[in-house]
Amino acid sequence: MSQEVLKTLYHAHIYQLLTYCNSIWYATYQTYLIPLKLHLKNIIRIITNSSLLEHTNPLLKVTKMLKLDDIAKLAVATYMYSNNNKIQTLFPSHDHTT
Repeated sequence: MSQEVLKTLYHAHIYQLLTYCNSIWYATYQTYLIPLKLHLKNIIRIITNSSLLEHTNPLLKVTKMLKLDDIAKLAVATYMYSNNNKIQTLFPSHDHTT
């Protein structure tokens, strides 16, 4: 299969599971996430048809895909951006000093 088809399959079946409630389950111990990170590295190597010993950072840049850490950062940033107005209404500013 071509690289684009494999990327589409990745986004359809794996990426959506990684983003679902990511900010909650990603807060676990990092040792629990190591197998998942290793599987994702293997998936990237399969998509790019690379060897098993090839570094994945350049492959991620070429394919414009995110590491698991970056997916978690994006999930938290998206959540904070979408709730910015709600946070401001919970803690309104005022003119007098406290």
